[in-house]
Amino acid sequence: MKRPFIFPAIIILSLVYSCKNGHNTSNNTQPVIPKATDWTYQLDVSTPSLTLWTTPATHRVVSTERAPQETGTGVRIFAAKNEYEPFQIIADPHSSFSISVQPFEGLGTGASLQCSRAGFVSGRADALSPLDDAQSITATGDEPTVIWCTAYIPENAAPGEHTASLTFSTGDQSVVVPVTLYVFDFTLPPAASFATQLNVSIASLIPPGGSEEAVKDLLFAHRMTPKSVTWPSGFSYNITWENTHSTDICEIFWDEPEESPPYSIGSLSRKYILGEGWNGVGFPTAMLFQFVDNATPRPDSFCGISRGDHYGTAAYNEEWSQWLGALEKYLQDANMDAKGYYYVQNEPQNEVDHLLAAHLCQLTRAAAPGLRIAISEEPKPEIAEVNGCG
Repeated sequence: MKRPFIFPAIIILSLVYSCKNGHNTSNNTQPVIPKATDWTYQLDVSTPSLTLWTTPATHRVVSTERAPQETGTGVRIFAAKNEYEPFQIIADPHSSFSISVQPFEGLGTGASLQCSRAGFVSGRADALSPLDDAQSITATGDEPTVIWCTAYIPENAAPGEHTASLTFSTGDQSVVVPVTLYVFDFTLPPAASFATQLNVSIASLIPPGGSEEAVKDLLFAHRMTPKSVTWPSGFSYNITWENTHSTDICEIFWDEPEESPPYSIGSLSRKYILGEGWNGVGFPTAMLFQFVDNATPRPDSFCGISRGDHYGTAAYNEEWSQWLGALEKYLQDANMDAKGYYYVQNEPQNEVDHLLAAHLCQLTRAAAPGLRIAISEEPKPEIAEVNGCG
């Protein structure tokens, strides 16, 4: 018999530059020099009119930062085959220039090097606007100009070193920044091998004229799993159990057979969890449904039955368990049970939360032994070591 799987943590991916190492951008206008390291330094091709520097892509540049005094040559990045690898080059304020990109030669079919300009939001580098080759860049006030580039290394790339370059031109003077890529002799599989959850709205990422599939293509390519891989539908109880379109409400599992494929959970789940009719792989994990809010793991009413306190009445728990069992069977019949999970509770804080989480774990296991469950933020022994919940 399968046991429920509790993730030690749900990894929420975000690009954050900590205030410990960064700065309060709301009221700090004094220039700040980041500490020079092997990967953060002023580029030695800088001129009096154009100061360039680089720092790892994990460093989110803030508008008050300026180039370190220590210098280094070019930019170095490392990647496997079938991987995207970003880097950034920053120009200090008041430097307008044009930029052209010479891509990596001989990197393989499908290789690319796309550069964008990062705009600042609340003092931090944020939205990216793609650049055309030889595009002119106009400096903006006292903000640095962040050029963010992403290389794609195809599966057929030759291992070893490859070189590209970015040329920055001001007036009649140009400087060339070499970019050295080292390709490791192994290939990443199509899907990420680790479980993540990116709290992002698919709808908010769709540009005018775009599609949700294109957004999911982008996220999958960069090994990010969104909160709802099956959007615009999902496995929530109000869709699959309490749905007023169901032929037998609160009695049968309803996968929206009356909806067209782009809006039916039956079709969307097979497409984005299993990869059918999409990329043949699907996302590595899929959150099926989650708590109501941090203080409310389950709805106060389910199929017309009042929950009572958070532990639930006998009638409520019986109905809830019936639905969980139907959900588990549906997932198993569709071969989705190894990927889907029920996000039970977010960051239990104290003994009261721990006891409730353990109760919900035991209730879920009794109803659906193979349904994977998740609790975020370091589940304590009070949860993980409860009989049947480890």
